[in-house]
Amino acid sequence: MSYEILEKIKQSIEGYKADSKWEEIGTIIEVGDGIIKISGLSNVESQEVLVVEAGKEKIKAVALNLEEDAVGALLLGDAMAVKAG
Repeated sequence: MSYEILEKIKQSIEGYKADSKWEEIGTIIEVGDGIIKISGLSNVESQEVLVVEAGKEKIKAVALNLEEDAVGALLLGDAMAVKAG
């Protein structure tokens, strides 16, 4: 009986798919030389990958400079498409 229980637990663990997603929306307050400054992202961690929406395009950025009221991030795409606001 204990073997059957262990097999069921094993199957449950192997079939588990984490479907967690954290979404926090900030505002770009400054853009320059491929670097953006974003306010409103209080839960961002250093080197976290961010997604910036620039019109219909989604551009990735990496959070590097964590300040009390803003985050500085390096854009990994077309910096010309990103606007403050």
